[in-house]
Amino acid sequence: MNTLHTAALVAAEALGVGTELRAEFAYSQPAPYKSMQNAISRLPADSGRWIAEMEEIAQTFAAVGVTPQFHYGAKWVFELLNRTPYATETRETMDRTRTLEQSIATYAQHVKTKQAAE
Repeated sequence: MNTLHTAALVAAEALGVGTELRAEFAYSQPAPYKSMQNAISRLPADSGRWIAEMEEIAQTFAAVGVTPQFHYGAKWVFELLNRTPYATETRETMDRTRTLEQSIATYAQHVKTKQAAE
């Protein structure tokens, strides 16, 4: 769920409506939004190890006829996060004061880097 929320927030940021989407989440889904605020900034610290796992899960799902696209999407998000400066942090060294807004702004800046690499 964190990767889906991250993708939605990054897309909104790129479209210039990030503030509005965050306000909507805060209003209509306060509990999930609180979870987003707590988790999304921390994802890059583990992003590198999740890339291969998302690929494996996607392949497993495809092998039994279930769409692999959810996990390929999650893999894409983890690859993006792994390109940010935050990916060098560990769970012990991550900046726990970094806000959701700061994280999403950085992730959105790195979408272009990710696209150029593909």
